[in-house]
Amino acid sequence: MKSKIPTPKFEISNRLVSPLEIDMWNIKGNYADGAWHKLIHVCAKDWAAKKRFAGTATIWSSVMPSANFETYTNACYVAAFGMAGFMNQLETTLSGHISSHVRRSGEMQVERGSWRPYLHLEQGKIWIISDDVEWVESE
Repeated sequence: MKSKIPTPKFEISNRLVSPLEIDMWNIKGNYADGAWHKLIHVCAKDWAAKKRFAGTATIWSSVMPSANFETYTNACYVAAFGMAGFMNQLETTLSGHISSHVRRSGEMQVERGSWRPYLHLEQGKIWIISDDVEWVESE
């Protein structure tokens, strides 16, 4: 049985960040139909293992319209707080698999409500949302 925790205290900041922008609907091949999410999960696990990360961090996401790819589309924007160096590693990882469908976005502010917690790192584990009040350990 997977470990569970109540809704954690998420890491977030008022500072402007340059999130990654993923053209999620036009990806073809192995990472189509949402399979690109696996790349983010694997990258987060690798980053945490290499850093022997024992703190708290949160990766946030938001789906918004974008005109930054070949066609006007909806893109998934991803930003991380409490994970120094992670966004560069994630950009390298995603670019290696879905290069024409990922780019660094312009600066913006991550705000609760329009952004949602995507993954959370705490207790040396990576957590994903299970329901409104519980998070389960990621596989």
